[in-house]
Amino acid sequence: MSKDGAFKVVVKKGYRLEVKSWENDGDNSKTETVTYDNKDKALAVVKICKELFGWEDYNNGGGIGNMTDDEGVEGKYKIISYLQDNPNVIKGLGLMPFEEFKKDVLSTFEEATDDDYLEWIGELYEEKPSLFKKHLEEILDILSDTVGNGEYYFCRVCDGVSLFYSPEDVKLERIPT
Repeated sequence: MSKDGAFKVVVKKGYRLEVKSWENDGDNSKTETVTYDNKDKALAVVKICKELFGWEDYNNGGGIGNMTDDEGVEGKYKIISYLQDNPNVIKGLGLMPFEEFKKDVLSTFEEATDDDYLEWIGELYEEKPSLFKKHLEEILDILSDTVGNGEYYFCRVCDGVSLFYSPEDVKLERIPT
């Protein structure tokens, strides 16, 4: 033990994600690390990074990686659409399931039924975006913590994500010099 008892935590206890990303045409690469206490949340974030923030999905029309700032409104709509298609991600993040919006859908759209109300989530978002504030804030916080935004870019591109687990903090002893 050092004389001054100083230690530096280099790896926090929990589920550590390392996310590699780039912007524009593959330049300005960076790696961010984020640690979560909850395994389900960490796995949900891995899925989001790979599918929603990844380049291939953007090219196929489903993701938001490499979208520019002027595409931000479309990006938010794609986030809601992604969550609609991935209820396990919503559960892993601890967000209110879209099933809870059933009453709102049925009262807003006469054509909606008990059987197809989930198909109306996108339209409900367009009509009442404030209902989805918590969902959007959570995804935008994850975006900020993992891939981030670039200059003129709504979302950088996730180029790879790794998940590690540490059962305890890893500390290094500070040596007085």
